[in-house]
Amino acid sequence: MSNIIWKIKTFEEFTVPELYSVLKARIDVFVIEQNCPYPDLDNYDQKAVHIWAEEEG
Repeated sequence: MSNIIWKIKTFEEFTVPELYSVLKARIDVFVIEQNCPYPDLDNYDQKAVHIWAEEEG
């Protein structure tokens, strides 16, 4: 059984691999699955607090 790890970070706290992973997930969900081909990068990421979950394992 895997555990869910919640992460909370500002834009400046992201590592490059974390940022890549989050952006890929957003593209997979919003652009591909929801067929919403609009720019996802909107200049708000630098100001936002980002919360996501990862499976530990």
